[in-house]
Amino acid sequence: SSADVFRNLTIPNAEPTRDEYIFLGWADSPSATEPDYIYGDATKGEVTLQVTDINSSQTVNKTVYAVWKEKDWMQDFDADTELPHVGDTKTLYDKRDGTIYTVKRLADGNVWMTQNLKLNGARTLTSADSDVTSNFSMPASIPYSSWCSGNNCSNTAQVYYDETRETYGSLYSWAAATAGTGTDAITSGNAISSISP
Repeated sequence: SSADVFRNLTIPNAEPTRDEYIFLGWADSPSATEPDYIYGDATKGEVTLQVTDINSSQTVNKTVYAVWKEKDWMQDFDADTELPHVGDTKTLYDKRDGTIYTVKRLADGNVWMTQNLKLNGARTLTSADSDVTSNFSMPASIPYSSWCSGNNCSNTAQVYYDETRETYGSLYSWAAATAGTGTDAITSGNAISSISP
């Protein structure tokens, strides 16, 4: 009689992609919500599967299914229900460019992003994805050394980002940060729009 032989198979490190979803790992069931097999480290090394085989010389096939989780979008985030307690954090995705941010409820009761905004220029913001009252065309990034400065530039929307953007975020002029509503004509109060999600 034959005894069961356990054989290891590997899934190569080619991670699948799906629009608006995060890949969690692999599962035996197509309806799984949690993976049975995950990559072992941050470098996405191979995944080892163990299968039972009655003949070690046989070719073994095993079907596994990708497990997905829908991304949590910053634009759909409800701080009151999703972060009810001080210290609560959540990872969110910006619909406009896919950038990942962490938000946290602080001791003062407010919820803040824990990173600077990294939105780059050359895009149109709408009320569906930003805190704007009408569409706003963000300018393309220019070198900071080329920024307009002085009294005649306070109404000029300018954006700058470089290779440090991932660490420090982008730099916006007042007119850009307020989606064109923060001009020198405002003498008190707040601008009515911002480029915040």
